[in-house]
Amino acid sequence: MKANSYSPSINILRDVNRNLVYYPTPNAVRVVNQIADDFKKGNRSFNIVGAYGTGKSSLLWALERSLRSVAEKGSERYFNINLVTHAKAEVIN
Repeated sequence: MKANSYSPSINILRDVNRNLVYYPTPNAVRVVNQIADDFKKGNRSFNIVGAYGTGKSSLLWALERSLRSVAEKGSERYFNINLVTHAKAEVIN
């Protein structure tokens, strides 16, 4: 019998090349906007905490893709934010 390859959980290392189906919730939009506001004020470190399965990794993956879409045409954009302009940024998972 073949093992089921479906996993409801996102792993930001394992799933880096998978397509993301993500629907931003009002809470996710609020969190991302708070991160953007704090980033613009000079904060560069953030903690996202929550119970298992609440979408923390999915949110971070969608945020990374949204930030990448500013620099790369064709990338997914799930949140309408622009933290850095004309800068090269690297995401370390």
